[in-house]
Amino acid sequence: MLSGAVNLSYYPPKSFPRVSIHDEFLSEAGGNFTYLSKGRVHYVLREPAEPSPLPPVVLVHGFSMGCVIWNDIAEALVERGGRRVLAFDLFGRGYSDAAFPCDLELFTGQLSELLFSLQPILGPGPYDIFGTSMGGAIAVHFTHLYPQHVRQLVLLAPAGLPVHVPFTALLGKLPLIGDIFMPLLGPISLKTHARKGHAHPDDPALKPIFAAMGRRLMRQTKLNPGFFPALLSTLRNFPLNELEWAYESIGKTRREGTVLVVWGDKDEVTPFTHAGRVLEMLEDGRKKVELLVLTDCGHVDALEVPRSIDEMVPPLIKHLAGEGLW
Repeated sequence: MLSGAVNLSYYPPKSFPRVSIHDEFLSEAGGNFTYLSKGRVHYVLREPAEPSPLPPVVLVHGFSMGCVIWNDIAEALVERGGRRVLAFDLFGRGYSDAAFPCDLELFTGQLSELLFSLQPILGPGPYDIFGTSMGGAIAVHFTHLYPQHVRQLVLLAPAGLPVHVPFTALLGKLPLIGDIFMPLLGPISLKTHARKGHAHPDDPALKPIFAAMGRRLMRQTKLNPGFFPALLSTLRNFPLNELEWAYESIGKTRREGTVLVVWGDKDEVTPFTHAGRVLEMLEDGRKKVELLVLTDCGHVDALEVPRSIDEMVPPLIKHLAGEGLW
């Protein structure tokens, strides 16, 4: 186990060590920790005031920000939906250790092992899985591997289809060059990417929300030595643009009313234009997937902007209860 800064170029991907974050960062965590085969994982389990007969909702976040991105949605599902909600930090994000290589198998295995380890608390499943962006791709792959363990599936602007790759991401994929430039350009790229994730990044009413989330993200870059190596390893190893086969696979097995796709109509990160293709793959020639389009909403607005959250939560709660949207 290592702490402190690391250089990816020194380690073959298959033998890269685990990287633990600084104690100062851990002291802020809240929630709980569990040890899985690839490292320590941070999770937060929220309980409703009254016990729910429905299974827990499991939230899977995206590429960079840890499970803190789910705070508003998790609280709404607990308080307004009466649901148990589990959120956790993927390896290398938030308060979880970094483990390598950061590929599809690592993150899907993390989700599977976490649910298995928490069975005494959560129950045996099946579970309701809600993934956003890269977390949506992980949720799709998990459902492909373990369809019997997924009751309801929600995908918010999921990754896995071809998109335009920013120059900094292309640079990061290059051996040695990426290792040198990621620590230098990474913070700038993250800020640019965060702005692109909002439909109205300069809205004065929303700036305090965006600024607070930005501070959390940048603090993570300072206190978690595995953060940038994990982002770099993800760029190099995770099939962010190559998962159509997994969508097609679960499209053949999911029952009607068990999949909800949510997309902001102003999303430019995983473009809203992908929604039609995702539905086509998931429906497999049958009209069985529900689509919720959020108006005037960017890539992460549904997780941060009160108006978009309020638009999404009521139909989300209905879908997760198995009631359908319409």
